[in-house]
Amino acid sequence: MEVTEPLGFGHEPQIATIDWPEGEPAADLLKDEASGRTFPVQHASDRPGKAYVRLALDPRETLRLKPSAGPAEPAADERGERGPRNAIAPEGGSVYIANGAIELELPYGAGRIDPAECRKADGVPGPVRRMRSAGGVWRGRSFIDGGTGGAAASWEGRIRDGGALRTVYEYRVAFGHGGRYEAVLTIDAGERFVRIEETFETAPGAQVVWDFAGDDLPETAYLLDPTPGCRTSRLHYRFDQRLARLAGWTQYSQLLDLSDGFAFRFAQGDDAVGFVALDGGDWRGNRHNHAELWMRRWERDDPRTRASMPWDAKADWTGHPERIPARGESVGVPHLNVEAWIVRGHRRFALVVADAGFVLDGGLRRLQTRRGVATLDAMLRMHLAHPAGERPVRSAFRYPNAVLERHFAGKAAPDDAARKAWMIGYLRDMTDGFWNGAGSSHVNCVAGRMIAPCLYLYEYMAESGLLTGAERDEVRARLLFLAYLYASDHYYPGAATMLPVGSDDTTEPTMAGMANQNFYTDIVTVFGTAAQTFPDHPEAGAWRDKFAAMWSRQKAFHTYPDSGVWEESHTYYHHVLHTVLPIMLRRRDDGTGDEFGEPSFRRLVGASLRQLTPRVAEFGGGRRLVPFGDHHATDLYVPLYADYAEAFAPHDPALAGKLAWAYREMNGDRPLPIGEVPVEWEDEYVQGIGYMFRSREPDGGETLLALRSGSAWGHHHNDEASIQLYARGRALIVDSAFGHVQDRGDRKVADKGHSRWTLRDAEPINYLFRFNRGWIGASGAGGRFPFATAFDPAYLFTTGHQQSHPLREPVHHFRTVVRLSPASFLLVDCCDTDAEQIVRFHVPGVRDRADRPDRPEVEAAVGDATLSIVPLRAGAYRLETAEDRDRATGRLATTEYAFHVGRGRLHAFWITVRPAGSAAPYATADGDAYALRDAASETEAAFDVGGEGGATAVLLVRDLKTGETASVPLSDPSAGRP
Repeated sequence: MEVTEPLGFGHEPQIATIDWPEGEPAADLLKDEASGRTFPVQHASDRPGKAYVRLALDPRETLRLKPSAGPAEPAADERGERGPRNAIAPEGGSVYIANGAIELELPYGAGRIDPAECRKADGVPGPVRRMRSAGGVWRGRSFIDGGTGGAAASWEGRIRDGGALRTVYEYRVAFGHGGRYEAVLTIDAGERFVRIEETFETAPGAQVVWDFAGDDLPETAYLLDPTPGCRTSRLHYRFDQRLARLAGWTQYSQLLDLSDGFAFRFAQGDDAVGFVALDGGDWRGNRHNHAELWMRRWERDDPRTRASMPWDAKADWTGHPERIPARGESVGVPHLNVEAWIVRGHRRFALVVADAGFVLDGGLRRLQTRRGVATLDAMLRMHLAHPAGERPVRSAFRYPNAVLERHFAGKAAPDDAARKAWMIGYLRDMTDGFWNGAGSSHVNCVAGRMIAPCLYLYEYMAESGLLTGAERDEVRARLLFLAYLYASDHYYPGAATMLPVGSDDTTEPTMAGMANQNFYTDIVTVFGTAAQTFPDHPEAGAWRDKFAAMWSRQKAFHTYPDSGVWEESHTYYHHVLHTVLPIMLRRRDDGTGDEFGEPSFRRLVGASLRQLTPRVAEFGGGRRLVPFGDHHATDLYVPLYADYAEAFAPHDPALAGKLAWAYREMNGDRPLPIGEVPVEWEDEYVQGIGYMFRSREPDGGETLLALRSGSAWGHHHNDEASIQLYARGRALIVDSAFGHVQDRGDRKVADKGHSRWTLRDAEPINYLFRFNRGWIGASGAGGRFPFATAFDPAYLFTTGHQQSHPLREPVHHFRTVVRLSPASFLLVDCCDTDAEQIVRFHVPGVRDRADRPDRPEVEAAVGDATLSIVPLRAGAYRLETAEDRDRATGRLATTEYAFHVGRGRLHAFWITVRPAGSAAPYATADGDAYALRDAASETEAAFDVGGEGGATAVLLVRDLKTGETASVPLSDPSAGRP
């Protein structure tokens, strides 16, 4: 058996599993031929053909191991280490297992469970009775609360493998309703943790509870975060509060209270207990499978009050010095509980029992990385020295080319020496930072976006002889390791994030509306590309198949069927197209598969054509996608339209022609052998994004008012029911600072950074759970007065990024846009709240506005266009202005016009665009009717608020010249119903 460590990773002594062919004589030791070092072996009693070896590997060490006879207790090796051994001591109904670092008391034997014990809520023993560091103080306990499933009937605890290197213990609980709970504990000699694998099928509410109270009450918690260490949280126990939920790592583990590990330290002593997620890809029942860390108060120390009693009924702390005796003393007893759901599923985690220094020194992160994501067992089976570059590259798509150059742009100078030095440094950072630093977070999919391009660069350099033998071996090993890592569901359980609602294994709704989207595209592209650049690698077929399956699932899961819209902002939609283009071209040229012939892919790419702006000066005189959501419009992705036009041409000439036209309209100047086909300029509902009001003025100039509404999210941007307006070759109503990062960071993502309605004193949240999203509820195109009404619900409000709280009363807001003429619109906000409200507009440029409280309206010159925003039903509206600029240059400035519209149910604005210097529009009021006149139209608008009985509010519009009329719904009482 030859073992090589090619990555520079040091592996501390640990138990590895190896194959031991049946019929091969048993041996107690493996001996390295070169050094003479010996490594103890235990043959698995419950796994035929397997053996356990206590192995340690230095960076880049090679061991050639052969079976060797030797004493069962070998002498200290040349490092001066005597290998630890497990000790097992049954005693009554328990068994004590000590491994030299920790000691556990576990249930042992079998027994029936008295129903009276079940009614206590803590009468059924869990898999661990108590735990301690070697020679330390016993800590905690575990018990099973059966929830709604009735009484547990019996339990059994037994030793499955009593080896000295690895002890395997199994615990089972059977429930009267046929449910079961099973836990397998693997105790390795010398380790400061126990691996626990749980399988369960019980009933709603059932939990294994890990309980710490009294002398074992922790005072500090440590929560794994995106760094190598932890975030410290002081524990107060004043009321029930959830601190974290243990779950397998994904890109979303940085958000909310999901965590891949936590620990806590006790008031007395220097020891700590922790829980770390392992093997996240094998977790099942993800929708209801978490080990939740809670500060709890138990009333009168009764375990039945732990979770079933409202938190405020137990918030009776009286420990302050100013007590009034007549008020009595607190009856709540503080507990720290880890409450692990056992409804239906499977999970693995590490129970850590160590000194606090281990936790503070990054021990939890190293454990999660090296024993959960990239284990020695797994790495021993990796093929990291597979040859590549020793034969000519067959594919026509290869480095260097213009498509790949866009990925490398800004990373390193284009000469070979600079690219090589950059690639080696980048791959070292990715792998070493993973192993020795922040683990999966360090090598997260955003940081890893250059791994796939590096595979092409390596292929070119290996073939061209630009790498020394040592460089080639190093780069190849690091690239293949990253391909293995990204292909592992333990690193990123992507499939679980793309399952339908109601599936036991889905991460929704726990993930709160964020599936994996572009993040997982980054991941699958890495191992998919490795399959093409290492086509003869033993894993190439599996990687190739998994890429195809996961990409197909992504299209089905993240693409709206009618519009083809990818359910993210324009930036990440473009990023997806940017990311997959190289591998799709390579797979096509390799004969692996031609994605460009797939209708679903053509629909996805063609969705861009439904989101185009007119040509405007702010985009260099060209078109861009309406920049809803995260980030601003950019030139980076313009060449994609030419690339996709050429790729689609053999399959769909019409789509290719439209993409070629869009490329030219974006100021692309590359010659294309494709006839350009202009995109239709018509009003359109775009599923997932909102409604596009497209029109042309008599001189042919295009106007677009885009009403944002739909489930496609903008990366935590509160932009629901916002608008953007483009006319007369200018951007006229936009996001704050055109969506760029500003010194005031909240302006980029918060409601105040968008041209929308909102509450004055609370920011409604339109992301996280899908119930926060709105939709286009009604629309009408083709008539005299095209319109669309967006439903914009508010059930939660935010006090900061990721923080959400329920509103005491839900708010149902509707925003309606009616086009009166090509560049004239009515904007109506209708809601069912009497709270104070604000309607904001962000207009390009910085402008002084005379304080005219008697006439709070906008009159803004932008280039040769003049924008007017006139409030109707203004009453006591107050207008405030503010200036916003991008942080990078300070030149991208906008002015915020914030109309404080008060508490009314309905607010209306007349928005017009006209040539600079032309006559201003004017409105006259007659009760709730308004005559609106400008150069292009004369319209009467009358409002019927609908009263307090829930009737639909209605706008009646009439063309004063032709007499044409329309009745436009401004609300829908049924929209917010269950």
